[in-house]
Amino acid sequence: MMLVGHFPWLLSKFESDPAGRCLSRILRFFMIFHPLIYIYFFIPWSELTIGDWSAIFDHYQQMPVIFGEYLLPVACIILIRICLHIFKLSEGFQKPILFDAETEHSRRTDMERLAEAFERQAQLTAELVNMLKGKKGKGGE
Repeated sequence: MMLVGHFPWLLSKFESDPAGRCLSRILRFFMIFHPLIYIYFFIPWSELTIGDWSAIFDHYQQMPVIFGEYLLPVACIILIRICLHIFKLSEGFQKPILFDAETEHSRRTDMERLAEAFERQAQLTAELVNMLKGKKGKGGE
């Protein structure tokens, strides 16, 4: 049984232990490539294993032409490419998260950035007021 959010969590979970990393890769492989099982139903495995090519040819002749010759091969290729793409994406998540100043700075929320900008502006305004008071005090004497 898989809970909501468990599938993406397993795809992105980083394992630091080598044994856990191997198990994680195997689990991710099966979870990502499981849609390829659907191809199984369109291939006559009993004839393929014994090499009965005429029966395989007859099997595909019984399918509608557009499905057997065009849609099935294209769907298989698209399905394989999508699975490969998802596996590559999940491999990208298998790196440890490094915390540095630049990363943390980019992770801040807009409100934090706005508050910091407001504090800088208030500080500069206070310096300008002090400078103007200093000039006024010298000029008025």
